[in-house]
Amino acid sequence: VGSDDFLVSGGNFHGGTALIEVEDSLGISGGIFTSTSATLQLEGNTGISGGTFDHNSGMVLFQASGVRRYTSMAPAPRFHQVQVNMGNSKRLIIRSGDTLLVEQKIILSNGQLNTGILAVDDTCLVDASWDNGDATLVFMGDNHAWLGFNGGDWSGNDVQVSLSANTDTVFAYDQDGDQAIQLGKRDYALSINGGCLAFESGIDVDLDFDNILLQPGGTLIGTDQEITFQGNYSNTGGTYVHNQGTFTFNGGGWRTFACNKKSDNPFYNLQVNLGNKKVLTVNSGDSLYVMNKALLTNGQIQTGVLAVDDTCLVNSSWDNGNGTLVFVGDDNGWYGFNNGSWNGNQFNVSLTANTDTVFVFD
Repeated sequence: VGSDDFLVSGGNFHGGTALIEVEDSLGISGGIFTSTSATLQLEGNTGISGGTFDHNSGMVLFQASGVRRYTSMAPAPRFHQVQVNMGNSKRLIIRSGDTLLVEQKIILSNGQLNTGILAVDDTCLVDASWDNGDATLVFMGDNHAWLGFNGGDWSGNDVQVSLSANTDTVFAYDQDGDQAIQLGKRDYALSINGGCLAFESGIDVDLDFDNILLQPGGTLIGTDQEITFQGNYSNTGGTYVHNQGTFTFNGGGWRTFACNKKSDNPFYNLQVNLGNKKVLTVNSGDSLYVMNKALLTNGQIQTGVLAVDDTCLVNSSWDNGNGTLVFVGDDNGWYGFNNGSWNGNQFNVSLTANTDTVFVFD
């Protein structure tokens, strides 16, 4: 239908149970549009400026051979399931300020989503041929949600976790079995301000964002393997749960760390590997707190405090820095030098019991 546009401005349209293919633009400005319970295939631009869109528990397939646009009214109409399959590097552009809202599952098969917001209540699955795009991905449901990677990744956009309850969780999982997840890109941020973001067990996670923003009500649950992070870390009242994994700052540049909750948000294992003379600046008055082992591989820590419960090991490429090193545990600690040194900083021993000891070893 709609070889020269399909427009609904009043009355009722009911799509029934068969496939509906809209060859040109779909415009809904009034009336009630009840979609098919099968698949509504949209090949042109889509605009919903009024009336009512009833998804009828069906699928909407955005499939075109070129750039297409989606515009919507506020509040955004709800789609049940969506698949985006535009073609290699072809774009579906969501108008700035508008939201493509999916209540169950969206499959990102091929193409890009650009400009506006993709809001997901339940599941977002990224396939191998997905070409990214800068549309903001927001999880905003009132239950648990899932972000899956089936041979693909989505970088080049902001990601936001804004679930209704602080105990609800977005589970990021590796569907293709390569034991790795990659998220983020320079100039973009991961923001968690409602609920939790957690990762599948046994998975290495590469977070390429410029910024991680942990805000009140938000929780980042680390992998039990390794998170590698290239950006600035800011915790202004959220929670980090270490899951007995490793967190590596590996930015190749100057980075900042801020956490106003200090010992409530410890890392388990921490590695700093920024590159020659590159600096991780801990905010003045803040502490980078490590429960198990801090591995200082390459770069510097400046300004604030590195607080260690157990072990700090300095490797040969470490470039010093004026950050204060404090041993703060309730047991013995170890301070080791693997052909490296850390000079130019204060070194404090503040263990809980007078009988506890920091052993310095070569």
